Amino acid sequence: MKSLFLFFLLSLSLSVSAAGTEMELLFSTDGGKQWTRDFPVVTLGKPQFLLKITGKVKEDPEKIVNRDIGCRIWNDADFASAGRGKADFAGKTVYIQFPNRIRNIQPTLREFIYEVDLGARGTGVLGTGNGRDSKGKIIHAELPPCAARRPGEVYFTAMVAYAVRENPSGKLKWNLTRTEFSVSIKEEAQ
Repeated sequence: MKSLFLFFLLSLSLSVSAAGTEMELLFSTDGGKQWTRDFPVVTLGKPQFLLKITGKVKEDPEKIVNRDIGCRIWNDADFASAGRGKADFAGKTVYIQFPNRIRNIQPTLREFIYEVDLGARGTGVLGTGNGRDSKGKIIHAELPPCAARRPGEVYFTAMVAYAVRENPSGKLKWNLTRTEFSVSIKEEAQ
């Protein structure tokens, strides 16, 4: 009963509107042929899925600093496609994945695509902007190996963020919209 109630609460958060941003999550387990709002169910044999996040910003595009609208997903435990690796966010240790592709539809509408992999990560995999060299320059450092996720529920947070400046000398104001979703991992196809 508790998991059914949690699923209901999470499903309510799929289309979120806050701080001037609308955000919708869509999932595909067949390589993008079909998309659904239903949370994905994957198997140990194929623990991957696609996530599409569409973020519509209701802000004046001229106020968005560098026209930069960012998006990321994270989990509290490492997973194979977490290319940013381990990071601290709002006082918590999380493992972050940035989108594989960003499509600009209009200045204030973005579509972010993720190829999420909950399988094992071997050695020799480079992350994305997850380290710094001796001069402080951002580099792509090797990620540690991680085990495949086991059967059960995996919970993620998705976020769309951007900064605005009300006037040229004003402070930055961050607009963040976050929502949670879960992925079920089954031992075999049902």
